Amino acid sequence: MVFRPPVKKRPVSLLQLETVVEKIAGWLINRADSEISSQLIGQKVMFELKKIDDVAYVRFASVYRNFKDVQEFVETLEEDEFGGSKDSQSPQLTLTSFEETPTSFS
Repeated sequence: MVFRPPVKKRPVSLLQLETVVEKIAGWLINRADSEISSQLIGQKVMFELKKIDDVAYVRFASVYRNFKDVQEFVETLEEDEFGGSKDSQSPQLTLTSFEETPTSFS
């Protein structure tokens, strides 16, 4: 099953996974399109995984989207999290907040 690695050691039940698979299968069957791109299916999988477990979503997205570097990965996650716009009133830190802070391990 394609969902096993993203949900490994996560609090996601087999029933939840089966429900996701059924939702996606139903969505595919009910579409009027004769062909559906793998990109669209991947986006649907990410959407459904995000609803049940954020870590599973991130794991799947990191492999599915094939990012060129960590910065692109972080920016994409932030866009997904904030809907493409960052709210300056939000008390939540962004994923890149700590990159600007110099650290010393000595």
